[in-house]
Amino acid sequence: MKQLIEAAYSRISFVPVYTSVLENALPPLQQVARKDWRLLIPYALTCAATLECILNEAIIQYSVIFYGFRDYERHARALLSLSLSAKLDYLFPFVTRNQYTIKVDSATYKRLKRLISVRNDLTHNKPFAQEMSFQVSDKGTNFTSHKSKLLNSFETALTYKNCSSFFESVQEINKALSDPKECRSAKWLTKPAW
Repeated sequence: MKQLIEAAYSRISFVPVYTSVLENALPPLQQVARKDWRLLIPYALTCAATLECILNEAIIQYSVIFYGFRDYERHARALLSLSLSAKLDYLFPFVTRNQYTIKVDSATYKRLKRLISVRNDLTHNKPFAQEMSFQVSDKGTNFTSHKSKLLNSFETALTYKNCSSFFESVQEINKALSDPKECRSAKWLTKPAW
């Protein structure tokens, strides 16, 4: 006689792991000197990874809800192929069935877009040639390298205050996606104009 074997499925969320890392890593970063801004790179990248993890998990969760367990994967994979920025823009109308969208002029949205921009510049860095000046004199040649726009962008974005606000914004997104009822009280969400 054959036995019927039931199948079970589970997903493991890494959001709590990332969040714990960020919570524990933030306080010591207050002591980082401004000139050592490079030490904030891993924190910013982990914030961005946490944001993407939150958005990806929500895409999968709501794809199961909307399309059923048998058909969700095809739909979820299509949405997962979007850029991080596009996921952020698309996800709230998707999960709330067009009841809410992110206010593009909100501080939360602007911080997350800046985080995504910093992440993209760091992970997809393209080291094109930059302008240099040189001066020839009796004493020899003196070279001067001008700071690139990208380097200036990193120096301004990678501060303790910005990293702290990046994490705060990521937490706001996580809270709203964990409980869609939170969308009603999120000041950075709005009813769509359509």
